Amino acid sequence: MHSTTEKVSLTREEGCGLEKVNDLIKVKWWDMDALKGNFNQEDIDLITTIPISMGDLKDRWIWSRVVDGSYSVKTEVEIEEQLEFQQEEKMGNGGGAEGFNRME
Repeated sequence: MHSTTEKVSLTREEGCGLEKVNDLIKVKWWDMDALKGNFNQEDIDLITTIPISMGDLKDRWIWSRVVDGSYSVKTEVEIEEQLEFQQEEKMGNGGGAEGFNRME
């Protein structure tokens, strides 16, 4: 079984007919004939655990760090502030001004 951090590199055989994940889907479910013709059983078992959307939504890019998926300058500023705070916490500054430590 593959770990969630392991990258899998596949090379397609010429003429296999697979260009996109959509080529493995038939009528809102995995095309088992296409899977069996291109993958081993272990990979098929893993692939078929991936849910397929039942809606007819087109693929789109979203920003994962906000609820509505939109990206803005405000979002970037908030993220930068969070990252700076986390970095200060790791360095032991307790989120305070540089050179000062939080009193308990």
